[in-house]
Amino acid sequence: MKILFLHIVKTGGTTVNAALSNVARRRNYFLHIMDGERANDFTPAQLEQIATAPGFDQYAHAHIGAFDERLHSLFRENGWFTLCFIRNLGDLLCSLYFHSKAKAGFKEGQTLDAFANELLDSDFADDPNWRLPPWHSQISFVRIFSPSRLRSFLSAYMNEDDAKIRHL
Repeated sequence: MKILFLHIVKTGGTTVNAALSNVARRRNYFLHIMDGERANDFTPAQLEQIATAPGFDQYAHAHIGAFDERLHSLFRENGWFTLCFIRNLGDLLCSLYFHSKAKAGFKEGQTLDAFANELLDSDFADDPNWRLPPWHSQISFVRIFSPSRLRSFLSAYMNEDDAKIRHL
């Protein structure tokens, strides 16, 4: 099985990638992985190579903003099953708030409400890494993230009933 995980930021993607990578490693899938500060931000040329790479059992993880409709279609035409998880906007904002509190540059004492208003007034919504693309109906599997939905995916699509899900 060829699996492409399209990671939308702050939707449980680290947890999903860890679970899928572990299953893929155990099954000796070829893993398409990038290292470094911006891990998994493949260039369009690299993604085209991955999409058309020979072989059956492969796993790739990339941020959804790296894709356009043509590139995603290339994966699907070459037999890749594509998936992503989404998140309720309120849950996403809370996750981002607590994630940001641990980072340098966070405004000390800023409330969640002030943080959300500032974020929503910014160009945050224009970043393709934060949202489903207009061509989302072409993605094989889209669900709201929860550990139980991830377990259901692994069971139904990968026949993996004993995967350990660590919520990261």
